This record gives sequence, structure tokens and C-alpha cells, in this order.
Amino acid sequence: MSMVGAIDIGSATVSGCVLEIQRAGMKVLQYETLPLPVEPEGKEAAIRTLVGRLNLAHVKQVVANLDQPVFVRNLEFPFSDLKKIEPLISYELDDQIPMDVDDLVITHGHTVQKDKTEVLVVAASREGVAEQLRMLLACGVEVTKLVHPGNPAMFFSGPGDPCTVVIDLGARVTHMSALVRGTLLTLRSWTDGMESMVSALARYSSQDEQQVREWLSVQGRITAPGQHEEGFEQVIRTEVERFFEEWRRFILSFQTRHQETVERVVLIGNGARLPGLATAAAAFFNVPVQVGLVPGETLADPKKASVVALAYLGSSGEALNFRRGEFALGAKDSLVKKKALAVVLGLSIFFTMMVGASLFTLWRLEKEERDLLGLTGQLSSEVLGKQLYDPAAIKKQIKQKTQKTRANGSDQFLPRMSAWVLLSQISEKMPLNAALEGDAAPTNPTAAMDKGTTGPEAKPEEKTEAKPEEKTEAKDGEKPSEKVAGEEGKDKPVVKKEEPIAPVRVDIQKIHVRPGKVSIGGVVNNAQEVDEIIRGLRRIPCFQEIAPGAIKTVGTGEEEKREFSIEITMECM
Repeated sequence: MSMVGAIDIGSATVSGCVLEIQRAGMKVLQYETLPLPVEPEGKEAAIRTLVGRLNLAHVKQVVANLDQPVFVRNLEFPFSDLKKIEPLISYELDDQIPMDVDDLVITHGHTVQKDKTEVLVVAASREGVAEQLRMLLACGVEVTKLVHPGNPAMFFSGPGDPCTVVIDLGARVTHMSALVRGTLLTLRSWTDGMESMVSALARYSSQDEQQVREWLSVQGRITAPGQHEEGFEQVIRTEVERFFEEWRRFILSFQTRHQETVERVVLIGNGARLPGLATAAAAFFNVPVQVGLVPGETLADPKKASVVALAYLGSSGEALNFRRGEFALGAKDSLVKKKALAVVLGLSIFFTMMVGASLFTLWRLEKEERDLLGLTGQLSSEVLGKQLYDPAAIKKQIKQKTQKTRANGSDQFLPRMSAWVLLSQISEKMPLNAALEGDAAPTNPTAAMDKGTTGPEAKPEEKTEAKPEEKTEAKDGEKPSEKVAGEEGKDKPVVKKEEPIAPVRVDIQKIHVRPGKVSIGGVVNNAQEVDEIIRGLRRIPCFQEIAPGAIKTVGTGEEEKREFSIEITMECM
């Protein structure tokens, strides 16, 4: 008797189980699943909670799936000597993967035939594997195997079973695996899942995605096309058919490469719970389709079956395990030896590397110089109309262009400002947003005065009359300032002052900026507020003509508003 555990890190949930494996069979002792937060800190907290509930710290064999991007390749070698194949895998991957093979952790499985060997290779970032192992260790568990998420498919196909495709339909990722007589031959991960169906239903019904997700888990199903369907059925059917097309491409690619015929499909994962999915898939692929089950249980739970299959890999020797090399259990001592050897070798080739680095740096600088010259020629061709590479010549051409445009009445060769700066100008010159009844008073009335507007309690500054001893007669040749009689008969100078712009309650719904034009649309309480907005916008110097559009009435009763639009011609950009 042995106990094994599993941690299945999905795209929307984190699940785990503890199995008791005996000669007569196996028994699920515990099974837990928790929602998975999007934030990395939340993910670690959810895994720690799961480990605590399952008490995995006391289970010796724990299997987890790799929650990192992976590269999957099918390689073929014209011989069957495995000792020759092992060193050639990294060499073959060097041209097929956009990463240095020294930065990868590579695991593989092989199928030996008469005159050739087919090898399924899976590679992942060394840093990603190290980070996940560190996170799991911080959560209180050290996994013995870290496998590809499609690896548990081996649980659903034995040596006597026909060619089988296992599809793990998750929330945001779908893993597809193809097996022949219990041997895993190819894998593929598709970054789509049931959340795309939730998004499609939410767009169709204009409802919140959480509400749609709950409805789909309780009432969602696949139905045949009908005349009186409400629309949800058609949306679900369209998304499912899109899933089937992606699965079909995987199956056709597998059959073409391996010269096999798929005779069975097994559905696992949370997405396989959708009623009618297996029936629809069987009709589409014309092969038997079944939902994954836990042996000995009558209730079909495809998500639980996938987690149990992951745990079962703990007692199986065949797994695409990333805990190898420096990440193997008990490899810390050998890792220290390898690092010491690397230091010795590094010191021995230090001077050789200096020469090589210098030559490489020189070559790289020459290449960057050629690239920059090409970019300079391209940009000068777009701006000046001809390719130039000399900085002095480019500067001279820009000066000539600027002088020519000024002679034609324009004062700018290039736009005055970007759209971002223009939006900042519009935001600055708009009237203050008026507070509703019950809202807090403006916290910075001084700032409102600085922008040329007045709040509800702002008062014009009172002018104090100069004292008699401070008054002086106008000198000869100077014109006296214009004066008017005050309330007490005293003369006061005339001060021209711009009428303040009153605050408005505006909801801007559209701002469209394009060369020479700006369109603004929104909703206000009354038409007078549109005039205040136009007055504020006139303070932007580069705005030439501001034309208000028709004002429409929207809403009724207390909710009645005025919808407005303003078209502006400008020379800002």
C-alpha cells in the first residue's frame, strides 16, 4: 500500500487529491478544489491553503503539473540506440526553439520501431521550473515529479486500448494528447477554453460574466438547432463547433505524422461537464467519445478524474518529468560540484573569452551602425522626401523646409503637440465639474481660481481705494487713466475683467482627435452648460473654429439630460 498526492494548477482553479494505491485498486481519500486568483500572490496563497487542507506535507510522493510555457517537438532518428539519441536531442532543438538550449530543462519519451525511433520532446525554461519548485516548497510541499499538464492522459489509455485522444478542456487553456497502445506520442496546448464561451454569452446577453458563468454551470447545455431557440443555444453551439475545429486540426496532424487512426476520444477537465458535449463530439468526429471517470466511482466528474490521473503518475515510472538534472531530488551536492568545475573552466578560458568578446563587440557595433544608417535614410525619405544619411544635410533640409512653410503663412513645420498633450489641454480648459446635492465641497478653491473659473462660493477680489497721500498727479506728457465715478462720487480706474466660467455637470462620452479636427460629445443638464464648455475651450490658442451640433434631449423626468456634440477645427496637429 502506498499513498500519493497531486496538485493540479489550472487556469481558473487549483485542485488536489490524495490516493491510496493497493493491489486491488486505488481509493480517493481526499479531493479539494479552490478558485485560483489572477495575482501571483493570490495563487501562492491558494496553493498553500490547498496543501493545508489535504495535508500533503506527510505524503512522500506528490506530483504537480508545470504551470509554465513549454515547447513540444516530435523528433525522429534513423536508428534505435538510445545512448546515441540522448546527446542529439539538444542539438536538434537548437534550430527549432527560440531559446538557448542551455537555458531549458528538457524531458522526453521515446517509441522504438524497427528502423527508427520517434521521440516526444518537451522543454521549459530553467528559470520557470526553478521558480515553481521554489513556490511549492514555500507552500509546504516538495513535489517528486513536475510533469507536463497533458501527461495525465496516459491514465486513460492502456496497452490494449486503440488509438486515443485525450482532451483536457479547461477555463482558458486546453491540453490535447494523443496515445497509441498506452504510449504518449504527441501533445499540444491551445490557449482557449470555456471562458471564451462565457465571454460570448456575456456579449450576447449584455450580462455580467460571473452571472453567465453561474448560469452556464447550472443550466448550460448543447442542443440541436431548433426553430424556437432563444439565442443562448446558438451561441453555445457556435463556440463548441469552434472547439471541435481546433481539435480536428490536432487529430489530422497527428494521424498524418504517425500514420495512425484515432478510434476513441476522452474528455476531462471542468469544460467536459457541459451536458451534451460528448454526444456532440461523437457526432462531429464519428468516433466514440466518453467523459473521464475515476475507477470505482459511478458519478462522472471529469475534473476529479484529471486530478486523480495526475496523482497516479506518482506510482508510474513513465512521465515527462522536469525534475531532472540539477532539479532532481538530492541533486544539490552534485550541483555544487558542477558549479566548482564551471568556475575552474571559466578561469582557464578567461583571456580567450576577452578576445572573442572584443571581436564580437566590434562586429555588433558595426552592425548597429549600418542599421541606424538605414533607419536614418528611411525616416529622412518619409519626412523630407529623399534619403539622406549626413546629419548636417538633414539639418539643412529641415531648416529650409521650416523657412518655406513660414513663408506660406504657417508657423510650424512639425505638429505643435501630440494628441496626448492636446487631451491634457482640453482637460485643463474645461469648466469645473459642478458638485451634486450632498457632494463634498471642492477641496481646493484656489486651484479653481487659477484655472480661470469660480466655484459656488468664490467671490471677485475687492479693490481697495488708494489713500489720499498715495495719490499723485499725472506727469506732463502722460495720459491720465480712464476713471468712472464710484458710489461715493470718487473716481475709480476701469478694470476689464473676463467673465468667469461657471462650473457644469458634464459627462464626456467621446473625444475623437485627428489631424486638424477634434470631436467632443457628452451629456449635460441644460443647454446653457454647453455654452460654458465652448467658452472654456476657446481659451486653447490653437483652436480656430468651435461649432456646436444639435442638442438632443435624453431621459425623462428627473433623469432628463441634454446630449451635445462639438466639432472643432484646429492647427495644433
